[in-house]
Amino acid sequence: MESRFIRRRRNARAAGRCTVCFRQQALESHTVCFGCNEEAKVRMRRLRERRATEKAQRKLVLRLESAGDFAAARYFYPEALGRYEDALRSAALWPEDERRIAEKYGNALFHGHSPEKAGEWFERALHSYRAAGITARNAEAAGALLLRLSRQHWLNAATLSTLPIIGEAIQLADISGSEGFAARANLAMAHYLILLGRHGAATSFFEAAGAVSGDDSAETRAVSLDQHAILYAAQGERERAYSNFEAAAEASKQLPDGYWITSVWDDFGLWALALGDMVTAQLCRERALFVARERHIGWRIPYLSLRYADLLLELEEYERARDLVLDSLTYDCETPCIKILMASIGIRVASALDDRGLLHRCADEKALEYAFASGESARIGPVVSAMVRNHIARNEVDKGTELLKRGLAALLNADHAWDILVDAASVGGDREQRAARALLQARTALPCHEVASAYLDSFDALLAGRRGASSVQHDLAKRAALKFHRIGFVAQERLALSLTSASRTATRATNRAERSFRTMLGDPSALTRREAEVADLALKGYTNREIARELSISEHTVESHMTSIMNRLGIRSRHQLADMMLDSGKAPI
Repeated sequence: MESRFIRRRRNARAAGRCTVCFRQQALESHTVCFGCNEEAKVRMRRLRERRATEKAQRKLVLRLESAGDFAAARYFYPEALGRYEDALRSAALWPEDERRIAEKYGNALFHGHSPEKAGEWFERALHSYRAAGITARNAEAAGALLLRLSRQHWLNAATLSTLPIIGEAIQLADISGSEGFAARANLAMAHYLILLGRHGAATSFFEAAGAVSGDDSAETRAVSLDQHAILYAAQGERERAYSNFEAAAEASKQLPDGYWITSVWDDFGLWALALGDMVTAQLCRERALFVARERHIGWRIPYLSLRYADLLLELEEYERARDLVLDSLTYDCETPCIKILMASIGIRVASALDDRGLLHRCADEKALEYAFASGESARIGPVVSAMVRNHIARNEVDKGTELLKRGLAALLNADHAWDILVDAASVGGDREQRAARALLQARTALPCHEVASAYLDSFDALLAGRRGASSVQHDLAKRAALKFHRIGFVAQERLALSLTSASRTATRATNRAERSFRTMLGDPSALTRREAEVADLALKGYTNREIARELSISEHTVESHMTSIMNRLGIRSRHQLADMMLDSGKAPI
């Protein structure tokens, strides 16, 4: 049926009146009057101007995004953040643009100096997917965001909260139908379960992920090989672990995200240390730190510097370790995972050098709570041990004992938590001692158990000393020292030797015999003139930075000279260098 409006327009056209206002006479060859025609022109002009403005704004958004991408590709993350931020402020931002740029902004934050702030941007991008509806087409992209978000939770020491996030990612993998993404999601779940000490629960997810194949993407291959390597290392299968780590490092080179490269080398170094391979651990830590600096991954530089400092503590390279800790402090990172490392390693370095200023800067109580919140033994053990020893040194025995009890109750395995287990023998009660020894014995039951075996002997030596069995303590301590010497744990070797029940005279005689043995490994007179100058300044207590300034060379050159000196003389630390020089009559100039 014809509407009233259409009928009026037909009648107005027939009478020659305006078909808009129905009152004025229409212009010749027009169906509207002059006034209505002018109003229509104004409206069309404004519409064209608005569309032109929106088009220009959209071009600007895309240009800013491209500029951000260009900066991020060259690892200029602060510049990339500025470009993305300008793009996100635009009024012409479409929903898909907002999701895409928010994700990129989060990635730039993650690689910069404030990674703890990246999570909210990943959440913002994820909300956009959920608002639009998850389909088979976008399920994999949304799931990849969830995996990034889980990585963010780990970085913020909330490892337990990653499990439901990855569970959702596994569900999205089923929706997407992507086998490669399903493998990555299952491997991520297995990885965090291993971090939490739940090795048995991780097995089913490794089986669901399947074996790596040549058709998998570089990311899937790298992740799969890395996670399988960690599983083999946790089971004590060194050869299989090393083979997978090396293959993962090779596959990660093809990835644009430098985080994965540093992650593989860091994992390799961590587990090489747990398996008693000090040389491989040092090479891996150096490589990881080099890649982080090369790719300008802001938070990874202090993180991996602290990891390297942890290894230097075992080599009694306290000055170099302090340099790395001080460099890490300059980044002023508030990221929880760095706070945990700063406390556990910084306190030990400060205690070894009696540096009260450094101790005050590193002893952050927040780090302790972050570690417990994570649920990871590798984080809880070191930071609790460092703080327990700090309490004992300040005669706060009750505080130290209570903290030790809390820490041991949170441990599920001995891996990467050796110090706190030995502390149980020194200050723990019977219950804590039984729990700690059970964890050490469980690790010694696995293949490649040299580290756990050495710590177990050291534990038993301490326990024998508390019970007054001096002869038993002496024998166990000597056995522990020999094992630590074989695997290159210099600091632990020295501590074990200090537990022997012999007199100070006998200890000095042992040290002289040890120096004589080490002198046979290398001749100090074989050093070059420049190496001799570097060694002389090192013996005077100069740090690498001070040596570089004194000799007008770069710090990197000093490190190269120190490495050459150590290799020529067959030693591992500056303390051993001092022993060798004194034994050979080469006193500092």
